[in-house]
Amino acid sequence: MIIGVFELTDGNIVTASKDGSLRFWNPRLSVCYSTIEAKIDNFDSIQFFANQKQLAISEPEGISIFRFSGDQVVQLKGQKKPLNSLCQLSSGNWLTWSEGENPTLWSDSGQSLKRFNFNFSFENGFIEKVAEQQLLIKNANEQVSLWQNDGTRIDSHVNSAEVSDLFAALSKALTQVELHIEKQPTINHYPHLRNFIGSNESKSFLVPARELESQKLNFDNDAKQKEIWDFFNRPIPRELTTAMKREVKAARSAEKVLNHKIETAQEALEVHKKKRGFNKIISLVMLFLTLVVAGVGAVLCTEANAPDLFNQLAGDYVSGFRPLKLDVVMIICAGAAGLPLLLCLIFFMKNRSQKTLQLLETGNLTILNALLPEYCLLIDKVKAHRAQLWKSVPLRKNRNLYSGESVNATIQSIIENEIEKQALHSCGLEKEDVIYSNHEAIVLSDWALIQSDERRAPALTKLRGENEFSFWGDKNGSLVFAVQYIQFIFLTADKIDLFTGFYDFINKELSGKSSKSFFYKDVTTVNKDDVERQTGIGKKTISAIDVNLVVSSGDKIRLTILTQDSLRSIVEAAKDNEEKERVSNHSILKALEARKKSILEDTDMDEEEREEELDDIETQIKSMDKDNAALDSEISTNKAEEAIKNIRHQLKLHKQERNEELVS
Repeated sequence: MIIGVFELTDGNIVTASKDGSLRFWNPRLSVCYSTIEAKIDNFDSIQFFANQKQLAISEPEGISIFRFSGDQVVQLKGQKKPLNSLCQLSSGNWLTWSEGENPTLWSDSGQSLKRFNFNFSFENGFIEKVAEQQLLIKNANEQVSLWQNDGTRIDSHVNSAEVSDLFAALSKALTQVELHIEKQPTINHYPHLRNFIGSNESKSFLVPARELESQKLNFDNDAKQKEIWDFFNRPIPRELTTAMKREVKAARSAEKVLNHKIETAQEALEVHKKKRGFNKIISLVMLFLTLVVAGVGAVLCTEANAPDLFNQLAGDYVSGFRPLKLDVVMIICAGAAGLPLLLCLIFFMKNRSQKTLQLLETGNLTILNALLPEYCLLIDKVKAHRAQLWKSVPLRKNRNLYSGESVNATIQSIIENEIEKQALHSCGLEKEDVIYSNHEAIVLSDWALIQSDERRAPALTKLRGENEFSFWGDKNGSLVFAVQYIQFIFLTADKIDLFTGFYDFINKELSGKSSKSFFYKDVTTVNKDDVERQTGIGKKTISAIDVNLVVSSGDKIRLTILTQDSLRSIVEAAKDNEEKERVSNHSILKALEARKKSILEDTDMDEEEREEELDDIETQIKSMDKDNAALDSEISTNKAEEAIKNIRHQLKLHKQERNEELVS
């Protein structure tokens, strides 16, 4: 019998049964992927924790901690109160928080090591120094102290709002950096551009990890397909170089403050040491004088003729000296010894006071020196993550990637081999049946998105709208589209065979296939029509040309191609967004020199970071070094003109042959 159900943040379900077992379910697959056997009285005895893949179960012997996989990690022996929070340290030890109790430190075997005599926050009250296996803790009074992972106190800083703020800033930055890296572990988790329009719509931006998962794409064993993906979906360099930039800037600022405070504390420590040494010497000198005077007094007091000796000595130096009796001599000796003794005590107390201040300053230095390397490690962590991202930038491995030369060759190979084979097979032809130009087909292709709704209808369920918006210019000034509408026109002896289809070069999918045959005698006209198409880029339509081959039945061979005006319209769409989004080629290039200058003048950067930033600029220049205004539609237009010319020529030949047959 189920006594409770709990939904996890990842959408999975946990059910608790009366037999004491917990089962973890994937509701999408309707499968149980793990089971925990525990002593569960009721559902309230189970505690789940935010953003953690583990839970706690209250049992008679203590609280047991389990992973979602079903493995028991540890049992905290003797812990009765339910846990509000818990954290496993790198050493394997545990920190736990319960209502009404101060935090408790446990060994990895579940033995209580220490219950702190003060409270501190689970969210931002402690920082683990992993390498040293130590804990920096800020208590409720804002005092920062340093502890061993076994609960032994090392030292603490005097209450200081500035040090407390530095601790809080470090804790926040560490959390943000860890969360950032967890959510964006690879370059595929950062925004990319799928075209140079750069609007704030999903038509221009994508996050590859989501797209790859959604389309079930994997290029691990297909380098050519990976190259196509990298050509069409490009990382935005500034997203990589500015990743966690705010945290790094804050860390560098904190470094300066800490270094200044450490220097000040060291100077103060030296002052206390010197004062303590001085007070110690004076105290010892006064003690020596006290002992000397006391010794002389003791000698005088024990001699029978002490007054006579004293009077004789005093009379030798003081004229008109009146002889004194024994009791007066003793008082004088005691007074002479008391003054250096008093001074000895005064300087001894000053020595102790300086020692106390010295110990406090030593504690301050200990905490400051514990905080400083954590800021350095934070910066190093961000730098290492950025370096890993930059090593993954495709353009760094292939500087000619965005020229389009290799990608165009791959696309052409797919068209001429894979798709043409399907086209010939679908039309029931052999290559030798084609009479045009060494048995070649006339191949026309253009952007899938500008084809008529009638043409697109059969393929709509399979066309990936995201991929259709992936397009870039190549070094020749042509636009290269990830999804194209492709026509194979086979001119045979007595007819025209036509194969059409939409091909997605990203996921290698051919959809909306169609094949038809038209006898030359049935062809009535071959012409071009100006049309307008709505692409979804902005709110404007763009101009295009329909190439039509019309037959007597009224059917048409139709392909829509972009014109120079339509390419110019696409370029203008990019320019309209450049000031707002600052991602178009023009705006990025415009900002590069200013950025380069600021990098060279930035004194906070180390040389490694400066080199990385400057290399980033060179990468951006390489990726954005073409002016979109240079895009040219003549290539596709010329192909269309050539196709019309050759079809008309073949029609003319067929007509002449027909007439000759009739005459004969």
